[in-house]
Amino acid sequence: MPDNPPDLAGAIHDERRLEDRYLVHWPILMSWTTPAGLFVAHGRTLNLSFGGAHVAVDRNFAIGDKVACRLSVQPWHGNSSMLDIDLFAKVVHANYSSRAGGFDIGLQFESFSGDGKEKLGRVVQALQKGVAVASSQIIHSSH
Repeated sequence: MPDNPPDLAGAIHDERRLEDRYLVHWPILMSWTTPAGLFVAHGRTLNLSFGGAHVAVDRNFAIGDKVACRLSVQPWHGNSSMLDIDLFAKVVHANYSSRAGGFDIGLQFESFSGDGKEKLGRVVQALQKGVAVASSQIIHSSH
């Protein structure tokens, strides 16, 4: 007789997002240092929350890699200038995606430079309040 089927309900529960994610496509620059020197990868967000981002970048990463990031929040209605947020993140997901046009990377934000955490908080709060952001929407609701 076959073994009992796996408990998929537990696995699905673990995949639930703790925060809403918003579909936004903003530039992100990722950098890291190795003994060989400083490296940089260019990409764009696919979605964003206060705790992390799903990004498409031009280079692959290993899960657990630590990277410095500069997220460039693009102007939208009510915000006439670009807003840069500097932060540090850990790679929690990584694979190649032809649909994303490069590598599909999941980032978990760990710390921020300067007032980066407050800036990101204001951006997410504006998204939560439904500020008209070009092509933005909630794609995962918190449970």
